[in-house]
Amino acid sequence: IQTYVIDGMYSTNVYDYKAVFADAEKNLFGFTAYGDSPEYCMFSYDAENGFTEVFSRTLGGYGDTRGLYVGDVFYLVEGRTVESYTLNGFEKIDDIVLFRALEIFELTGRRKSEQCDGFVPRRPYLAVALDHPREELYRRINLRVEKMLEAGLVREVEGLLAAGVDENCQSMQGIGYKEVLEYLKGNCLHSTMRDIIQKNTRRYAKRQITFFKKLPGIVWLDPSEPDLAARVTELYDAE
Repeated sequence: IQTYVIDGMYSTNVYDYKAVFADAEKNLFGFTAYGDSPEYCMFSYDAENGFTEVFSRTLGGYGDTRGLYVGDVFYLVEGRTVESYTLNGFEKIDDIVLFRALEIFELTGRRKSEQCDGFVPRRPYLAVALDHPREELYRRINLRVEKMLEAGLVREVEGLLAAGVDENCQSMQGIGYKEVLEYLKGNCLHSTMRDIIQKNTRRYAKRQITFFKKLPGIVWLDPSEPDLAARVTELYDAE
């Protein structure tokens, strides 16, 4: 039996099967896990590779969170907030705060989805972003974490603590610092600390990509495109 360990986390869903999302046909298994912050985790499974995490979402609180799907859309219900994701790839589609939606309907007679309340730039702009393949992006993230550790990330955190910086202050809760703190307390191995920093950085990158892909005016370019600098210059000259 293959085992997947989520370091520093536990789940009470094992005592409430109704709180677990499980679908054999879709090969998906989801539940809420608790640690420094609660997360909703989704896994797939195959006999050769074992469990693979396909989706995770840091939650805003420790309340009851449930997952369900309709057609090709996965819904994550947390308190009075409902978020929707594509079931294939788990790209975020939309979110809605239920009480706010009712208030909008009462005031305007229209549903929230009918409102034109998206991002409106104050000035025209053009931005260019490099759309690395997910595998290459993750490789770069993992390598960056390795180099951070080689450059002395652990010594940096030790120095901050020695200088009197409180481990609970906001600046020590960033990705990298908080994981090193757990390592210095003896709560995990150095390799585990590294793996968790890499995982948390990958998750943060996914959220950043989701945010930026919603913004108008951003042109996503393939970084392997020949003469990339000329292509960027061409885009700006056309504005």
